[in-house]
Amino acid sequence: MNTRWWIRLIPHLWAYWPQLAVLGLSVLVGAALVSLIPWPMKLIVDYVFTGEPLPHFVAWLADLPGAATELGLLAWLAAATLLIFVANRGLQVIRAYIQDGLGNLMTYSLGGEMFDHLQRLSLQFHYRQGGGDLVRRVTTDAQCVKQLAMGVMLPTCTALLTLIFMFAVMWHLNAGLALIALLAAFPIPALIRLLSPRMTERTYAQETLEGRIMTLSAQDLSSLPAIQAFGQEDHEDKRFQSLARKTIRAYLSALVSQLQFRVGVQSSTAIGTALIMALGGLEVLSGSLSVGSLLVFLTYVAALYAPMETLAYVSESFAEASARARRVMEVLDTGREVIDRPGAHELPSGPSGVAGRVQFENVNFAYESDTLVLRDITLDVEPGQTIALV
Repeated sequence: MNTRWWIRLIPHLWAYWPQLAVLGLSVLVGAALVSLIPWPMKLIVDYVFTGEPLPHFVAWLADLPGAATELGLLAWLAAATLLIFVANRGLQVIRAYIQDGLGNLMTYSLGGEMFDHLQRLSLQFHYRQGGGDLVRRVTTDAQCVKQLAMGVMLPTCTALLTLIFMFAVMWHLNAGLALIALLAAFPIPALIRLLSPRMTERTYAQETLEGRIMTLSAQDLSSLPAIQAFGQEDHEDKRFQSLARKTIRAYLSALVSQLQFRVGVQSSTAIGTALIMALGGLEVLSGSLSVGSLLVFLTYVAALYAPMETLAYVSESFAEASARARRVMEVLDTGREVIDRPGAHELPSGPSGVAGRVQFENVNFAYESDTLVLRDITLDVEPGQTIALV
C-alpha cells in the first residue's frame, strides 16, 4: 500500500474543518490550563508556609478579599486549584463530545464511499472476498479516518503544545534540569522506528483474520438449512474453532509488540524522573533550589513525560490506522471488471424504451476463470417473461 495513505483520507477530514478548528482551540486552552496546575502548590509551599511576599507576577492575589492573611491566601490558592481542575475537566467533556461525534461522521463518510464502490464491483470480486469480510471493512476498517484524526493528529497537536508550555516553564525554573528531563525523549524515536512496522503488520494480520471469521459466520448462519440437512454442524464448528485460534494468536502477537513498545517508552521516562529527583534533591540540599520549586519541577516532569508518552503511543494508533487503511484502499483501488465496451449504446428506458427478446446461445459463465457455474446455456427470454436459474 502507498505509504502516503493518509493523504487520500484528507478530504474526509477537510470536509469538517470548522469542527476541527474548534477542537484545535480547545487543545490550545487545555494545554494552558494543564501548565497552571502545579502553581498553586508552589505558591503555598514557597510563600504561604514561609510568610514570604508573593512574586510580582502574582502579587495581585494579595488584593483579593480576605487574602491579606496567610489563611485567606491559602483558601484562595486552594480554590484556584479546584477552579483549574473544573475548567480543565469541563473542557475535556466538551472536547470528547465534539471529538466522538466528528470521528463518527468521518467514519461514515469513508464507509459510504466504500459502500458505493462495492456496489459497482463485479460478482467475481464479491465471490472471492466474502460478505463478512467486506462488512467488516465498511463498518470497522473505515474507522481508520477517525483514528487518523482523533488518535493521531489531535493527540499529536495536544502533546506538542503541552510540551512547549511545560518545557518553557521548566526552563524558567531550572534550565539544567529541564535539559536533563528532555534527554529521556531521545530513545523514543529509535523505538518507534524499530517497532512501528512490526505493529502495523501484526495488526493487519489480526484484522484480516477477524474479517475471515465474520465471513465464515455470515456464510454458515445464512446456510443453516443446508448445514443441518447434511449434518455438517461439527465440521463447521471445527472450522470456526481453528480460525478463532489463529485470530487469537494474531491478536496476542500484535499485543506483544505494543507492550514491548510501551515498556521501552515507560522505562525511558522512569529513568529521566529518577535523574531529576536525584539531581534536584542535591540542589535543594545545597540551597540553590527551593523545596516548592522542586515539587513544581517534579510535577512538570510528570506532566512533560505524559505528552512524550502520548507522542510515542501515537505510533500505535498510526500503526492500527495504517493496517485498517490498507484494507480500505484494497477495496477502493479495485477496478471494475465488468465495463461497457467502447462505443456501446445506451438502452432507452421508460415508456419509449426497447421491449425485445433476450437470447443466449451456447453461453458459459464463471465467477472464477477455472470454475464454470453455467455451461453451454442456450435460451430465449420473451418480452415480459421472467426466468430464474437455480
